[in-house]
Amino acid sequence: MRVNGKDVLVDPSKGINVVVLEGSNHEVIFTKTYDTATNADASAEMVTDSANAPPGSVVIATVKGSAAAALSKGAMDIFGSMGSKEIYSLNPDEGWLFLGVAGTKTHVEKRGG
Repeated sequence: MRVNGKDVLVDPSKGINVVVLEGSNHEVIFTKTYDTATNADASAEMVTDSANAPPGSVVIATVKGSAAAALSKGAMDIFGSMGSKEIYSLNPDEGWLFLGVAGTKTHVEKRGG
């Protein structure tokens, strides 16, 4: 994934790959992959890390492989709080892309394929 001509997610792994950008200049705040396909602790990590996304930051999330098996409701609610509906219907081995703004319901998302 490239933002402003820079690679920000060079080697995505299975699960949910998250990039959080500063809202005004799109500088990277953090990137991380959460293996919510097989790691029961990944959802809790995502919930904890999401607290570091300040209001107004841009949140990008993509699924590689499967992400639904160990995805908790608390982790889903991170995206639901930004307006996502599709995260609650994510099936195993189903793709999902989310682009939202922390602290708002402004988002776009696509599930499937």
